[in-house]
Amino acid sequence: MRKKNLIRGDLRFLAGSGIALVYGIFTLLYVLLLAAIPAGQARRVTAAILVYTDPAAMGLFFMGAFLLL
Repeated sequence: MRKKNLIRGDLRFLAGSGIALVYGIFTLLYVLLLAAIPAGQARRVTAAILVYTDPAAMGLFFMGAFLLL
């Protein structure tokens, strides 16, 4: 029960601050970028680059947002 309330509170915070919406937009952009690249080696390399750079870029973005809040 406690975990359920903690998760609910966290989701309310994310929705209220707009962070979830921004992350959803970035996810959609990444999916569209990968869909635009032809299948093969280039798509695999691009996907690997996105996987490794996304947490770093999003982490910096979210930390900046939290500092502004």
